[in-house]
Formats: sequence, structure tokens, C-alpha cells
Amino acid sequence: MALYEHCLPSQIAHQPARAAIALDIVLSSNTEEAWEKAETLIAEGLPSQIAASALVGTAQEIALRLNDYRELGLYDAILTAPSERAPYRAVCEDLMPLLRQQTVPSERHARLAGVSQSVFGRHGAAL
Repeated sequence: MALYEHCLPSQIAHQPARAAIALDIVLSSNTEEAWEKAETLIAEGLPSQIAASALVGTAQEIALRLNDYRELGLYDAILTAPSERAPYRAVCEDLMPLLRQQTVPSERHARLAGVSQSVFGRHGAAL
């Protein structure tokens, strides 16, 4: 809704529908460590539905997976993790700069999807 905060109702009515995806994140400095953390979380009871779609790996690997979602037309991703293991610093310092470097979809494609030309934005949602 923050995207439409300063829009008139007539401007919102003609916007195409947008989908968002919420994904758990297990971010580490190396792949093996990230997967070990994920295996531990699964052993401790992380639901299989969440584990199956979780983004697991290094910042570079997660950025590539997020770009795959973007190519499918999913421009809004909510990265989730309980506060005791949320990788706030790594997301801000490692992942976000990589996402900003990724190629932006064509202007026409972005307009049809109803998204801005920015690569990915942070909208204040907690991890």
C-alpha cells in the first residue's frame, strides 16, 4: 500500500494486480555453513513448506535466486526470519548492494508490471 500512498483512487484502479512472495532466508558467508544452518533449523522443527522455499546460501546466491523470481514477474519479496536469527546486517551490507547492481527489467515490462525502475527497494518490513 505504500506504493499507492500519494495516488488518487482513479490512479490506483487502473494498476495491474501485483503479487508478493514471502520467503524465509538463511544467509551465511559460505554455502556449506548456510546449508548446515538450514539443516539444523529443519531438525529443530522448521515446517517443510517454509524450508522448501527458503533462500539458503551466500548473498550472491540469494541475489541470483531473487532475480529468478523477478524474471517471473514477482517484484515484491518479503524476506522473513525470526528475530533471533534474522540476518539484518548481512542483508543490508551484503545482499542489498548486489540487488541494486542487478539489471533492471525493460521499461515496458516494468510499466506493465506496475513497478518502478528501481531494482529492489527496502520498505521497512522486518526480516
